[in-house]
Amino acid sequence: MKSKLKNIIKHLKERKEMYLFGNDSYSTLISFLIGFSIGAVEGDKNILNEFDDWLQVKEGKSFSLHWSSYILNELCNSDEEKAGKMVLELMEDFITQTG
Repeated sequence: MKSKLKNIIKHLKERKEMYLFGNDSYSTLISFLIGFSIGAVEGDKNILNEFDDWLQVKEGKSFSLHWSSYILNELCNSDEEKAGKMVLELMEDFITQTG
């Protein structure tokens, strides 16, 4: 599962417009990633639930916001361009650190 996520993150970083149909908004990216995770579920494991848990540990706090809202509003001060880049970087870190 993580190898699939790693692969899609790589492709998104290289050719985001191909996957998001030219709509480079934060909400489109998040919708794509959520759809990807639903399609890639293995058993009862959802990779984005694991990412959410990892992010809370990394940040050293528990939050009730969806991870995408937390990144956009708390880490990027509502800057969608910055948040889009940060999501991909954080997901790469997550994959690297959790194998």
